[in-house]
Amino acid sequence: MISTLSFRTTSLRKAVLLTVGVVIWLGSCVPDEPSTGFDGPSEYTILFDKTALAGQSISLIHASTTVEDVNFISNRSITKVYAEPIEMQHNNKLNTQSFINWAWDGGTGVDGSHNTTSVAGPGGGGSGDILLAYENGDEYNMFIPAYQPVILSKYGEIGEEITGYFSFTGNIQGTESGKAFYIQNCKATISFRLKRGKDQ
Repeated sequence: MISTLSFRTTSLRKAVLLTVGVVIWLGSCVPDEPSTGFDGPSEYTILFDKTALAGQSISLIHASTTVEDVNFISNRSITKVYAEPIEMQHNNKLNTQSFINWAWDGGTGVDGSHNTTSVAGPGGGGSGDILLAYENGDEYNMFIPAYQPVILSKYGEIGEEITGYFSFTGNIQGTESGKAFYIQNCKATISFRLKRGKDQ
C-alpha cells in the first residue's frame, strides 16, 4: 500500500511539473505586446494640385526634438498643431523658416465631427498657414481656412500618435525661379502622423 501511494504521489508530482513546464513554454511563445508609444518626430505629407510642386508628395517632419508640436487644449476642446521648423524627410532642401500650423475642434477621439478651427477662437480668422521656404529661394505660402472637415483614423494618448488627413482649396502665393506668383483655387491635401504632446 505504501509503495502504491508513493508511486501515485511521484506520478502526480511529475504531472504537475510537466503541466507547469508546458504553461511556461507556451507563455514564452506569446509575442510581446507592441509598444503603444510613438517615438516621433511628427510626420506631414502635403500634396498640391498647382504650382511647380503639383503632383509631388512632399514628406516633412518636425525638425525640433525638444519642442512639442501637437497639444490638446482641454478648455476649448481643440487640438493645436504648430511645427516650426519643418524639414523634408529625405534630402532636406528647406530652410529653418519653414513651418506648418493649424487646429481642429472636437474631443480626443476619432468619432464625431472634426473641422479646422482658429486657435484664437471664434472670429479669429482662418485655421493656420503653410510656408515651404526652399534654400534656392523658392517659397510657397498657403493659408489654411477654418471649417474644413478633418478625418481622423487614430487619436492616441499622450506620447502616442494621432493620424488623419484633410483637404482644402485656397490661394497659394510665393516665388518660383525668382518670379512672384499668386494662384487661386489650389487644392491641398495634408495627411499626418503626429506625436501627441501634453495637454494644455
